[in-house]
This record gives sequence, C-alpha cells and structure tokens, in this order.
Amino acid sequence: MQTLIVLAHPNLKDSKINRSLVQSVKDDSKIKIRDLYQLYPDFKINAKEELDFLRACDKIIYQFPLYLYGSPALLKEYQDMIWSVASRPDNIVTDLEIFARKPFMIVTSAGGHKEAYKKEGKYQKNIDDILLPFYLSAEYVEMKPKPSFCVYGAHHLSDEEINLAIQGYKNAIYNL
Repeated sequence: MQTLIVLAHPNLKDSKINRSLVQSVKDDSKIKIRDLYQLYPDFKINAKEELDFLRACDKIIYQFPLYLYGSPALLKEYQDMIWSVASRPDNIVTDLEIFARKPFMIVTSAGGHKEAYKKEGKYQKNIDDILLPFYLSAEYVEMKPKPSFCVYGAHHLSDEEINLAIQGYKNAIYNL
C-alpha cells in the first residue's frame, strides 16, 4: 500500500512542526511525499505527472499549515487543476475514478491553541468545521474521508510536544 502525502507549505524550511512531521516519514518506502512548493514554485502544475502519482497510491493525505481558515494557495491550485483535468471527457480517466474509495485525510497545523477552535472559542469553529470544504470535495470524488490530524499551537511547541506530535502523526497516517 502506497500513501501519497501532498505537502503544501510555502516555507517548509522555516516550519518547525511540518518539517519535523515530514522528516519523520520521508524515508519510509510506503510513503511518497509531493512537496508542491518545491516542485511548482511557479504554480504551473504538471497535471499528468500528478495524476500518475495519485493513480499509484492507495491513500491520499493533504498536509498544510492552516492559513486564515484555509490552505496555502498552491494546494487549491493543485486540487482545481488535477480534478478538472481528471474529469475532462477526453481524458483516459473518467468520472474521477482514480480517487474513488481511497481513504483521504488532512494533516494540518494551527497557530492557535485547541481551546480557540471551539464554538465558544476565539475562532468560533472547530477544526473539522474549518476543513469541511476539503472533506466535501473528497466526498464529491468518492474518496473516503477520515478524521483530520491537527497540531495546535504550532508556533510555541517544545521539543517534547513536537515529539508527541510526531508520534500522533505517524499513528494517524499509518492507521489511515
């Protein structure tokens, strides 16, 4: 089973948590990481190549830092480009079948603490409410959405908290 992590972080080298999470699984032969900002700094996505990776995987994970209740722009461009190309009538792939029945999960990091992501908290929504558009899109192409994994308070984590986050991350993706 191959797991594809579609990583969208515009400044991964300076990210303490997302860099640590990705580093913890980068050598696993069952995981393929597609770093969108490294691959496509010009936002010109090679849809055919990305569709080949999606076709070859059994599980799909979007990993990104939460930006103003959404993802970095390149992930949205990726999703729009891939899904529109995959659904063209003249394409070999029809009805977006390469996504069907594949487990889908979001891994994200948030600067705010978990308490802020509650109805009565600062942001008035929980993380699943904020990520709902991604999950609705996944359901639209018949993927099997799974619970998200979020690291809260990402800007203020101790080394011990990062190690705990890595353990939770690995548990989440290996049990997807």
